[in-house]
Amino acid sequence: MFHYGYYFKHINIEINKYIQQHLQTLDLTKPQMDILFILHKHKDHCITLKELQDQLQLSYPTLTGLVHRLESKGYVERRINEKDKRIHYIIETEEAKKIHHQIRHVFQDLESQLMKNIDEPAQQSLQSMLIQILQNIEMEEKKC
Repeated sequence: MFHYGYYFKHINIEINKYIQQHLQTLDLTKPQMDILFILHKHKDHCITLKELQDQLQLSYPTLTGLVHRLESKGYVERRINEKDKRIHYIIETEEAKKIHHQIRHVFQDLESQLMKNIDEPAQQSLQSMLIQILQNIEMEEKKC
């Protein structure tokens, strides 16, 4: 008998493989795409490098390398806070906004493939269970 973790791990591997294959046409990696998603989600306000680091749980050197590559591709810009030069804002460019619908399409196709042959009530049940599992894990982390 396999443990649930086995299935979660292998589903995650297959999802990441699917995403990576489809992002190659956009010359993006999954971590770069994660940055673009966060920036797009927070397009109403400036997001700092530190906020990105906290949300993605990446080391500072790793994140700055990813942001640098996105800058060179024309997808993000860095802006320094006028009052505090230590604060760097990361802003999505118009180029990033143009490809956002393509990235979203990759995820819509992925979700369609994942939910193929699963009826609506089962999908809703799965979503509820996954939310509960995530909450269980988060509650356990808070105890430590």
